[in-house]
Amino acid sequence: MPSSTRFFQSLGSPTTLTAVLLALGVAYACDSEEDGGSNDPTAAGTEALTSIAACVTTSTSSLVDAVALLNDALDDLAAAPEDDAAVGAAQTAWQDVQDLWQVAEFYQFGPAGRSGEYDKGGALGGQDIRDKVYSWPLVNACRVDQNLVRESYLDGLSEASVNSRGLDVIEYLIFPPSDESSCGPIADIIVEGTWDELENLPERRALYAQAAGVDLKNSIDELQTAWSADGGNFEAEFTQAGDLTVYETQAEAFDAVVSAALYIDTLIKDQKIGLPIGRSELCASATCPEDFEHQFAKTSRNAIQNNLDGFSNLVTGCGEEEGGLVVLLKDIGAGALATSLQEQGSVVKDAVEALEDDNLIDVLADDPDSLNSLHDELRTLSTLLKVDVVDALGINLGSGGGDND
Repeated sequence: MPSSTRFFQSLGSPTTLTAVLLALGVAYACDSEEDGGSNDPTAAGTEALTSIAACVTTSTSSLVDAVALLNDALDDLAAAPEDDAAVGAAQTAWQDVQDLWQVAEFYQFGPAGRSGEYDKGGALGGQDIRDKVYSWPLVNACRVDQNLVRESYLDGLSEASVNSRGLDVIEYLIFPPSDESSCGPIADIIVEGTWDELENLPERRALYAQAAGVDLKNSIDELQTAWSADGGNFEAEFTQAGDLTVYETQAEAFDAVVSAALYIDTLIKDQKIGLPIGRSELCASATCPEDFEHQFAKTSRNAIQNNLDGFSNLVTGCGEEEGGLVVLLKDIGAGALATSLQEQGSVVKDAVEALEDDNLIDVLADDPDSLNSLHDELRTLSTLLKVDVVDALGINLGSGGGDND
């Protein structure tokens, strides 16, 4: 079992960035009136939140359209599961959706975030949508194989566990590494011989992917409705933080934004790069390439490139005018820090683009120094965010503060 799976299973399910931060000992809260701050919304704060909300709503609208195309491709695949053209079209459509979602990974606040009590890892307004869409690194290919044998997907996936649905499951189904099962020798489908008895594996994979596509559409529609003025109207709750009900203060909304931005630290630096290249105590070997993201599509570099677009959106907002965290920093006279944050973000982007292959397993084998250099640049960017920006904006990280590297 990959070490990433062991770690996230220990956290329970569903798992979001908020839960990861709490598991690492991170607590975050903007200054309250008791700390000498103010609970009154500011014009700069409203401008920043409005520009970030525009990123979310634009992203979600694009996802709705892309998922519709993916479902069309999965329908065609279900009708001709061994047709190379149908397989290729489904893979391309999946990649288009995955690219968009990797940007949206940075929007794990509000409805995309985890439900439950805030002090126990829940996001204010959280509805667990992220994990239904994409649960990585909480994945289990063996469970997918077991579902294929049992055909449990035929009844729909609305009640399925997060590692039995979503984009990561579709990836495994339409980029299958082989006809061999991913289960170990003691799994029931191996011991009982039911996997070896399957005679229609391509058809089952295609039908499962089709069902997962329908479920994915429902989750993305749920996310769009939650933010829409005609639905949950979370956009108003977010942009008018302090005046409505979800966020008692504008500061709480920025707690959520900073938590989302820390994906750069805990998920990209530590999980997507640090763990596979052996710079994590969770890797018991010199390196752990089996923990790279997108083991089957082999596009782990591409995922990080799209992640960095999501990070940039939180930093500068979306729209014609500059927004995001930069607006807040400039408003308090920390323009130099805003510039440093943007410049280091560009350095990290350049380091990712310089990697010579989309499959980071191959990069680790051929040029490990480039990944170690990327990890160092990510560490610099993470420090700017979780130390300098946090201090400048009056956001308090607990003594855990993430890692110490």
